[in-house]
Amino acid sequence: MMFERLQHFLASLSGEDKPTFAADDPRVAVMALCIQVMEADGKVLEVEKKALRARFKEFYEVDEAELNALVAAGTDAESEAID
Repeated sequence: MMFERLQHFLASLSGEDKPTFAADDPRVAVMALCIQVMEADGKVLEVEKKALRARFKEFYEVDEAELNALVAAGTDAESEAID
């Protein structure tokens, strides 16, 4: 909670008000898992990326900025995950 407030404060100083997601937000975990599944065959197709974005946008009812932040948070979480 405190870390989220700090992130929001720092973003407001730079003039950016990007959406942020908490590390324990289940949407980040689902996104990270989906990214890992997409990468399992060693290649990520553009059609896969578009389908993933469309499903998340529809299912979680997020706008484009929130979706971009969610993809970024999921990508970070996936790259930091212990396999």
